[in-house]
Amino acid sequence: MLEEKIQERFFNIVARGDEIPEGTQPGLLTYRNLVFHRYKEVILNAFPLLRELTGKTWMRHQINIFRKRKIQSEFIWMLPHEFLDFLHASGAFSELPELPWAEELAFYEWLEIELFMKLYDFPPVTKFSYETSYQISPSARLQKFSFPVFRGEFSPDLRGEYHVVTFYNFKTHQINYREITKSMFQLLSVMQNERTLGFAVEQLAKAEGIDANETRDILEETLTDFLRERIIVERRVNTL
Repeated sequence: MLEEKIQERFFNIVARGDEIPEGTQPGLLTYRNLVFHRYKEVILNAFPLLRELTGKTWMRHQINIFRKRKIQSEFIWMLPHEFLDFLHASGAFSELPELPWAEELAFYEWLEIELFMKLYDFPPVTKFSYETSYQISPSARLQKFSFPVFRGEFSPDLRGEYHVVTFYNFKTHQINYREITKSMFQLLSVMQNERTLGFAVEQLAKAEGIDANETRDILEETLTDFLRERIIVERRVNTL
């Protein structure tokens, strides 16, 4: 028990910035500097495009401010997410008015890490059916962007509305994205709240004043691909 408390205290000092006890400063400070150097490497490597486009000076300045906080992440791969939250909360992106897409780029770079690092356990893919209820897979994310950062395109002139599903590709073990229509985005956003996918399509068609059967025919190929790629999965209903 005492050993665990000592280890926890040591971790909090060198990794989370707790006060260093008197008489131990040189040794623990060396450990802390080594840890923070590793943190800096992890953060810089997590946001390669943001680092390139904003410049090392801005990134290093933000990291130096961030390192003075108490780091909460228990896993090193989660550190970039905590750093991203810090940038958002501190208003750091407002320092980059010439790069209005910087925050979305940082989020997308983190999203790729998050999807890649998670562990997935899915049942076998079933045959597509409109009579089944589906939900967005844990290995996919729906997002709406104001800039096409997911394409690697950065220009204030490209401001608009982009609907994207980003997902882990189980064949290539890479992170991929697909641009989708606003209607598909709306369908994927609400489908898990309906008793079947077919009913969700009917509600969408009714809201947009279009024929439900035609909408089914138009969407079926894409939705079948989404099921095969595990962008959508069959919704598990808890009957307990």
